[in-house]
Amino acid sequence: MKRLLLWSGMISCLSCSISFAAITYTATRAVGTGIANISITTDGTIGVIATANIIGWNIAISDSTDAFTLLGPISGGNSGVRVTGSDLTASATDLRFNFDSGSFVSYLTIQSPDVGTDGHFYAVQTNGNFDGNGPAEVIDPRTHFDTIDRSPRSGNMVIASVVPEPSSLALCMLGALGVWIRRR
Repeated sequence: MKRLLLWSGMISCLSCSISFAAITYTATRAVGTGIANISITTDGTIGVIATANIIGWNIAISDSTDAFTLLGPISGGNSGVRVTGSDLTASATDLRFNFDSGSFVSYLTIQSPDVGTDGHFYAVQTNGNFDGNGPAEVIDPRTHFDTIDRSPRSGNMVIASVVPEPSSLALCMLGALGVWIRRR
């Protein structure tokens, strides 16, 4: 019985640390005078992230007068996504963007109705692609670039993190309990 608990615990802990399934990163970000509540789901790729690796998103952007929610294909599909360059990276715990890479064109943009239109958007950028003012995190909860809220950014910054699901925490706790019982 003790061996069964030990093996169960080891497998549970292993499954908590290595994920080959989709990963959802979340954050609440202050951007200029606005707020972005971010949820971005990737296909589980670790390392440099490209457009194809982002499979879903739900990003609520707002300022003092307007609000809009950008929805990916899983959530309702009112917007598109584009990633250029190699500055967006993912780990098992964080989604990061390197604002200081020196890359001339590198960005993550999620925009409604699609990237390159005049609609609402959330972006992280190295060179001021959307406002001409250099590395920044930018939102526009209105339309047609009426009001852009921006915050200059620098460094290799975490833009969102993983929050473990309760079931994953329960598996890890069960594994730890098995190891503890084995040691006793």
